[in-house]
Amino acid sequence: MVEPISNNSVFDWIDNIFSNKENKEILLLVFNKHQLDRIDIKGLNEQAKNHTFIKMSEIKRVNEILTKNTILLGHQLMDIEKITNLNKKIFYCFIYDKCYKFLINNGISNDRFKGCLPLGKRYYIEKMEPISLLKNKEYIYEYLTFMFLEDIDFNFTLFKGVHKIEGSKFFKISFWDELLRQDIKILKEHKLLTSRLAITIYKISTLRFNDSDTKIGLYYSEKLGTRSKAKRLSKMMKFKSHNITITKVYDLNYYKSTPNT
Repeated sequence: MVEPISNNSVFDWIDNIFSNKENKEILLLVFNKHQLDRIDIKGLNEQAKNHTFIKMSEIKRVNEILTKNTILLGHQLMDIEKITNLNKKIFYCFIYDKCYKFLINNGISNDRFKGCLPLGKRYYIEKMEPISLLKNKEYIYEYLTFMFLEDIDFNFTLFKGVHKIEGSKFFKISFWDELLRQDIKILKEHKLLTSRLAITIYKISTLRFNDSDTKIGLYYSEKLGTRSKAKRLSKMMKFKSHNITITKVYDLNYYKSTPNT
């Protein structure tokens, strides 16, 4: 699941380490690569109190982390494989120059560090059921793209590896963002879930990027009570390519047990 959180969630996390409380979540601080290369991880851990700093580059996957109160340090365009099959919740926020300079000079010192964190939208990353996302139609686009498109405010893209979430004829094309928007529009207006959108929702919701299209199709068939069928979507779409407009869809119009889309 990728969902907005309040500033207080991150502030509470920091407060806990100074109250000798254990946080179940991991805190991810995202820098630009130039900043991250200059951070002395050993020096930070020598100053640390009841918490541990780890650079994302030092681990293969987040699930390997066993230390409590872990603060991950990463940069834009991290490998998406780092969060494959994630079994932990991650709070994350981007770091501006002011906060970066404070961190390398002082480590995390409670209120003073919190004071330099940028305010605004923050997120957490955690697994969720793909079907539940279909009930929140207004949030689908933001949910699916937050990791891969540049953030307007920070000019950061969190992960690289868009090909890991590709469905048939979806992310392999240059205009995938526009196609994604159109597929979501078709879902909202016609209650037709294209198989390529279903695959993308599944992979980002479950964080199981390596599951096959066949396995994903079986998941939806069981949950929706129907299999996908080929359908011409020419009249619903801007793009008229045969490979795009004739695609498999799950028709959600006739199934009472399907999500409220």
